[in-house]
Amino acid sequence: MSTDESGAGTMLATGLALAVLLLMALLLGLGQAAAAAARAATAADLAALAAADAYRGLSQGAPCQLAAEVSERNGATLHECTLAGDRSVQVRVSVGTSLPWPAHGSARAGPPPDTVYPVSVSASLIAVSSDWLDRPLTLPMAFWTLPGLAI
Repeated sequence: MSTDESGAGTMLATGLALAVLLLMALLLGLGQAAAAAARAATAADLAALAAADAYRGLSQGAPCQLAAEVSERNGATLHECTLAGDRSVQVRVSVGTSLPWPAHGSARAGPPPDTVYPVSVSASLIAVSSDWLDRPLTLPMAFWTLPGLAI
């Protein structure tokens, strides 16, 4: 039995270098997948918004045709475009990647679904007592009447 260990450090360093390279390749693939997923989500959001505007008559064109054009301009392929009776649009897109599989994104645009109910705010919820001021803090009336602010 030989006890000569010459070259053992070289083999250990080579193994560690290969492990680091494999980890870096894995992290690079994960980063590419995350970036592609973000591109797919962005393309789906923009396509759904464009289609919803056309469906509501705010812009010219066929809703699904506009969704396809917008998704193509964002590097995605439109796979599904569904027009709902409540004037909303659901789209599904995919973005090609350097990985073996594409990234998918879906989005819905339009009015809120029927299952979402507005929240009523009473004046008693707006007034908040403060221990350090000894008087109630109130929000100005303009705060909850701003356009686009849903309370």
